[in-house]
Amino acid sequence: MRRPLEICFCVLMSIQVLSVWIVRYYPSNDGPSHLYNAAVLANYNRVPAYREFYSISVSPAGNFLAQLLQSGLLKIAGEVAAEKLLLTFYIVLLPLSFRYLLATVTAELGPFVLCGLVFLPNFFFYMGFWNFCLSIPLLLFALAHFRRKRCHWTWGSVIAFGVLSFLTYSAHPLSWAVLSMLIGLDVLVGVRCQWKLNGWAPAWRSAAVGLITVNLPALLVVGYLGSVGGGLEFGGTARERAAPLYGAGFLRGLGSIDRWLSTAFVVVVLMLACRAVQFRLREWRPRSADAFLLFGVALAVVSVCGPSEAASGAYVRGRLALYAWMFFVIWLASAQWSLRIRAVLGVALGALVVAALISHLPAEAAWNEQLAEYASARRFIVPGSTILPIQMESQFPRADPMAHAVDLLALGGSIDLFNYEALLPYFSIQFRPDRTPIDRLVHRGQSESSELVLDIDRYEKTTGKHVDYVLAYGGAGAPELQRYGEQLAGFEEIYVSQPRGQIRLYQRRQLRRARWLNAINK
Repeated sequence: MRRPLEICFCVLMSIQVLSVWIVRYYPSNDGPSHLYNAAVLANYNRVPAYREFYSISVSPAGNFLAQLLQSGLLKIAGEVAAEKLLLTFYIVLLPLSFRYLLATVTAELGPFVLCGLVFLPNFFFYMGFWNFCLSIPLLLFALAHFRRKRCHWTWGSVIAFGVLSFLTYSAHPLSWAVLSMLIGLDVLVGVRCQWKLNGWAPAWRSAAVGLITVNLPALLVVGYLGSVGGGLEFGGTARERAAPLYGAGFLRGLGSIDRWLSTAFVVVVLMLACRAVQFRLREWRPRSADAFLLFGVALAVVSVCGPSEAASGAYVRGRLALYAWMFFVIWLASAQWSLRIRAVLGVALGALVVAALISHLPAEAAWNEQLAEYASARRFIVPGSTILPIQMESQFPRADPMAHAVDLLALGGSIDLFNYEALLPYFSIQFRPDRTPIDRLVHRGQSESSELVLDIDRYEKTTGKHVDYVLAYGGAGAPELQRYGEQLAGFEEIYVSQPRGQIRLYQRRQLRRARWLNAINK
């Protein structure tokens, strides 16, 4: 059975990689924004408009690993391939890291290796949270390394663990916080077992090495929190708090049947859990693998009782729920399952992975067509210009691949005046204070779905810079003329995309006249 599972594992992972490369524009909510800001970072010294509107800041808040990698890949492989290579790294690393950690609890991996592929196309992947996605396999590798080396540290293993911990933090601080929490729990469980074998001194020495090493980035956390302040939300009903956990909403992406797939996953895992509890009741002796049950329960509690910032894009409870289910599955894998159960489970998990692929591929192809239509307006935009995007329809709170699609047009050296990353303190690209659109150009209500309020005249008077283009997406006809007609009085429509007419590009009349005069002078 092992060989067919290995073949199935490799084939399904290869198909997932292929799905990224067969389309030109892979759909994700924040993906275009990350690609654009990586381009700003890569070409900052070469493009004057970037230096005029943006500054580069070094934040202690992490969230820079994916952008750093992507900016390097942009220089090597170009715009199209850079994002695809980054996603390929994630698609390959997550199943392999899950497998590596799984091997620390059982020598007979069996069908549970397929769970890494089940967790792969998650909600955060389609939201385009590349930093968080990269942090997942880094956390799994770091935890597996700690469990393998904790009884016999060497300088090499300590340095390797420190590097993995820092990389996890640099990708996403929440994953590092989870890693630090898990190491602490594992130390509490493991010290007693090590004491019986080696004595108190070696046991506490080993524990201290792990705890100190994993918590080295804590100084960066203190520095970041001190600079931005607190303010986490803990509201919501009990059902709202628990929904990301019991509904496994982190498995829902672009597919039309994702809700049923997440329900099927929960049912399969709970059926296994009932059987695993029966096994454990027969054997009261604690095992090392029981630490993963403790991990899962602890993260589930924090997920339900902890903060949530879904409206601002943090999705704390959903991320913690993903980790809780992941570690609970690893604990289940440590049980002694019969060949019959393993065979049935292999078929069930394989079917879940295949069903997700079949569901996602048509959706990815359809969104790729819309993104290609959106990007067709790029040829009408003069490099170095400013672009104000207006989204007339939204998929919020679901993943919306068109949310930041304007950055596919701005890649040519233009400025996205609604660049959300440049408005947040934990990214490396920031709007310069005299160019920021906040309280000058764009106003929004309390939620991300609230209607935008524009004031182009105020922005131009306070900054001395013009809004060169307004790009409207969505809606039948041209609803932006009804909502923002007064703001668009100084603009003229120069392009309507085909075949859907979903993209309308407006150019400032003075800019068109300036281009005409320049052409005459040449």
